[in-house]
Amino acid sequence: MAVALGLLCAAEGAVRLWLWQRSGRNGELLWRQHLLWSGQTAYYAQSKNPLIDPLGFKKLPNQVLTQRKHRNEFRILVLGGSAVMGWDNALGHDWPTDLRDALQRYNTDLYVNVVNGGISGGLSFHENMQLWALRHYGWDAVVVYTGYNDLYYFFLDPSHYRATQAAYQSRFQRLNLLSEEVAAHSIIFAYLRNRRVQRQLAPDKAVFATPFGARSVSPEELLEFQNHLKQQTAEVILSCQSRHIPLLYVIQPFLSDIQRLRPLTVDERKVKQAFLKQNELAWDSIVEKHMPLLVESIQSVCQTQGVPFSYFRDILSPYSEAFYDDVHNHKSAMAVIGLEVGRLVQEKILKRSTQAWMRYQPTL
Repeated sequence: MAVALGLLCAAEGAVRLWLWQRSGRNGELLWRQHLLWSGQTAYYAQSKNPLIDPLGFKKLPNQVLTQRKHRNEFRILVLGGSAVMGWDNALGHDWPTDLRDALQRYNTDLYVNVVNGGISGGLSFHENMQLWALRHYGWDAVVVYTGYNDLYYFFLDPSHYRATQAAYQSRFQRLNLLSEEVAAHSIIFAYLRNRRVQRQLAPDKAVFATPFGARSVSPEELLEFQNHLKQQTAEVILSCQSRHIPLLYVIQPFLSDIQRLRPLTVDERKVKQAFLKQNELAWDSIVEKHMPLLVESIQSVCQTQGVPFSYFRDILSPYSEAFYDDVHNHKSAMAVIGLEVGRLVQEKILKRSTQAWMRYQPTL
């Protein structure tokens, strides 16, 4: 037994020495490679997109994210769907960039570093997995910008939503977490694990059984949907609270929801119809009936746990050209969102006055 243990330690030492040489004797590069092999990386890990960091999150302009924080660095992780990720072929075309710039402008004593953890098509399950995957970076705050995708994909096909839930549950099976923990301490095990394990956080392509809105959702399924939202919200909150990380929840705005407040303009109706096509009427009915349920489900958990919550529908409703489809924003509207999230972070998390906060009124 002692001989076998000695041989394992010798092998581990040899692999560590090999990786140290391979990484140019750079501790940061060694750590990043080990993290990649261990599987503890974000959703887009090993993406060929040059705007995606190899560890899986979208880069911001001039961003440097290391294991060790810079002096006075304040790190924020933003979670959500494609409305967070922004254009994946344009550096800085996302509101987390505007959030960083706004906070830095009014907190010159801090080095504000915002990480864009958005996932295109991401559901609340993905937000939870993304938070776990990026837990190593010592976050000072987490912002969740959510709502649209859960509502859309659940009512598009509940079976696909359940498949994503199953992938989430598989991701956190005890055996998988144990394997990941061993990989976090052993480079040789991490290397072997990386060669064998190719986890998928969710089905690559949704195969929808029925046309959108073609089947009614039963009261039992509605309750299931509400319970999923509450559970995922509670788990994100628990994960942050266990690490003493302040958290902010934001329900994202979109045209089909804004039209419950005011009539859409001609241009807004055009971009919305072009995006939804034959699903528009069914989707409008779903938003009218069930968007309040989604808001109430997430808000109730946040209020119970004392987590700041905001519903951004009123923030963008005054602007008539904020969206280029039902849910995705133009760059000028991203600036509004980034600034408003920044104001909330400034007030609720940094506990600093927003009296001198920039008043931004762009022409949209």
